[in-house]
Amino acid sequence: MPLNVFLRPSSVVVVGGSPIEGKFGYQIVKNIVSLGFEGKLYVVNLKGESAFGVPAVPKVDMLEEVPELGVVVLPPDAAVDAFVDLADAGVKGVIMASSGFSDVGGEGVEREKIVMREAKKRGIRVFGPNTVGLVNFSRRFAPMLTPVRRFEAGAVSYVGHSGGLTCGLGWWQPEGVRFSKLIHLGNACDVSEGEVLEYLSMDRETKVILCQFCRLTEEVMRGVEKAARAKPVVVYYAGDRAEELRNMGAMCVSQYNELFDAARVLLSGAPRGNRAAVIGPSSGAISIVTSCFRDNGLTLACLSEETEKIIKGNVLSSFSPSTNPVDYWPPSRLNGEEVGEKHKVAVDALVSDRGVDVVFLVLELMEEIAFDVEKAFQEAAGKGKALVAILVQVEDNVLDAVRRGLRRLNIPYFWDAERAVRVIGEIVRWIQSRPCVV
Repeated sequence: MPLNVFLRPSSVVVVGGSPIEGKFGYQIVKNIVSLGFEGKLYVVNLKGESAFGVPAVPKVDMLEEVPELGVVVLPPDAAVDAFVDLADAGVKGVIMASSGFSDVGGEGVEREKIVMREAKKRGIRVFGPNTVGLVNFSRRFAPMLTPVRRFEAGAVSYVGHSGGLTCGLGWWQPEGVRFSKLIHLGNACDVSEGEVLEYLSMDRETKVILCQFCRLTEEVMRGVEKAARAKPVVVYYAGDRAEELRNMGAMCVSQYNELFDAARVLLSGAPRGNRAAVIGPSSGAISIVTSCFRDNGLTLACLSEETEKIIKGNVLSSFSPSTNPVDYWPPSRLNGEEVGEKHKVAVDALVSDRGVDVVFLVLELMEEIAFDVEKAFQEAAGKGKALVAILVQVEDNVLDAVRRGLRRLNIPYFWDAERAVRVIGEIVRWIQSRPCVV
């Protein structure tokens, strides 16, 4: 695992670590300390002033030992000098958290050439330049320019070309998603997208890989193809090359936040096929869901006679036109206990039906018919079938309880039907084309 030096070093020095709160050099040191890094941490700055309580020395050659990893956060010319000092000292890798290299052209290109020349001469690996940094929540290590919170580690790793989007995940978490690693590549003058994807494909702490790409080079495409042989790879790319990415084995979402939707579904239990059942209280809401099926490769499941008998006898009113979709409206009265029981009976039957791969739970809940979703769906959630909730209209004073119950059962939920069907359709298409991956 050659990239361990960047993501799980035993010791690290921040060159340019600042004593001034608000400076990037201060923030990097603060992140490393605050997240709970268990290795040795050193700081180098011109005046030898401590940063966030960490003692400093003025020069790299004054350190008591040679750290495994160096992090440079300085203006570009000074950053090159600092890199040479670290190389002379014998570090194994350097994160160049400084801009002003090939990202700006001109003299910056020459600076980057110097860094690479010195790196190759000494066998040192380089991350960046122009990277906002990395975070390894699983190992409590965060050499990142912007704030990183003490989030609990998860099983999702993220690789981004955008520094802003990548570092934002250090202080903001999408609901229901926890990260293992966040990686911003910067200029990728040495460590490439392909190497990072290969690393994550072998990383036991990573179960799903999310990618935000601004450019699709041959290196990127090869990396996606190789990683996708081992793990789910979900890509957001704002271009028209979705089919190429799918041919490489990736899932390709059309909206950025669908990256996180896909991660939630994949980790909760992805559907194995495209046969869907739908339950809801409104023909209008149900039709919004089912009208998206064809364009996204889904179809309404044909239920068994046993399932139809259960639903007709215990769930539907005399006005209900079909058993799938299950339109349980109207109940005999506006009562949450009755509505909850209808949901429980129907969903338990649907997940037990061999002809159903995924059940969409269309939830329209006013206070009068609100029910304990955890109690209603608990048995169904343990059956190994994919459940997906769509919160079409849920009254504010019951919303928190609904979301809390769904989270406890690990049922992913969406705020709009079109997005839910689009994400499920993409995952199903991927599973059907590469069934050996999940």
